[in-house]
Amino acid sequence: MTHFTVQIEIKHDPDAECPFDPCEERLVVFHPRYRGTHSFASPEEARRWAREEGNPFSDPWDSGFFGLLLINRKYWGRKVTLEQANRLLESYNQWVNGDCWGYVVRVGEREESCWGFIGQDEVREAAKQTAQRLLEDVLEEAA
Repeated sequence: MTHFTVQIEIKHDPDAECPFDPCEERLVVFHPRYRGTHSFASPEEARRWAREEGNPFSDPWDSGFFGLLLINRKYWGRKVTLEQANRLLESYNQWVNGDCWGYVVRVGEREESCWGFIGQDEVREAAKQTAQRLLEDVLEEAA
């Protein structure tokens, strides 16, 4: 009988990249304590860019204005839902708060790792799938 050890390590990833792709979406914030994912010099410049891309604002002077989530319709299509926008913002919030992970999976002598996951649910599922695949490969080789 052959024995294999399966080991899964979930580790914090301090170097995970921002989940926003600057071609597809940008978080525009003009506040000294918070960072966004843009290179606009002013809110007016961001609004001008958004109008040119076909994303006008219905109330740019909202009293709760903190920033803008700009979503490029060329990549997202014309019908972006509030749910999609909220998922983007949640992903960004997790990244800002350091909820970034990677895994190392060892099965017998084989090892695989992957980094840059946002949220523990994502990394756990990916690590589990990798462990299953590696175990199947090792068992097939041993047969």
